[in-house]
Amino acid sequence: TPSRYLEMKETDLLRRTNQLFFRSILDLVIRTSDFEDEYLIKRIHPNTFMNFGDYISSIPKKIRIKVEGNWEVVNPESGFGRVLYSEEFKIQATEIYEQNLHKSIITAIWLSIQSALSPCAESLIILDRWLYLNENNINAQIVPIFDQNVSPRNLAIVARK
Repeated sequence: TPSRYLEMKETDLLRRTNQLFFRSILDLVIRTSDFEDEYLIKRIHPNTFMNFGDYISSIPKKIRIKVEGNWEVVNPESGFGRVLYSEEFKIQATEIYEQNLHKSIITAIWLSIQSALSPCAESLIILDRWLYLNENNINAQIVPIFDQNVSPRNLAIVARK
């Protein structure tokens, strides 16, 4: 929520920005490789890393690939596993990171825009739904169900036919 970003310490905001930037670099690295299977990356908590080297080293344990409809841990002996666990992968990822480091400011700007516009978007969606109900002669009210500092999705529509 916007208030959460306002209250964040500089180090926490940097971690959050790095988390998104590092993930975008990882996606770029994987997309430039020959890997074509569907993959999923489990969330890596931002407190577990402070630099790209730590982040990229934790990746092999967090990636899942789809095998016969199921998400499975990457086997270090498989084709993609050998790539992920290799030093070449870390070197390539670090090179791409360094080539794109100047773009990290875009991530910070994106987070700022997102935190500023999210409450507006949430409010517009709620208002649109409320208007629809009222246009169809359904008595409805918009009520806050908890503090908006917890989540911008704190509004509910209560209606009676």
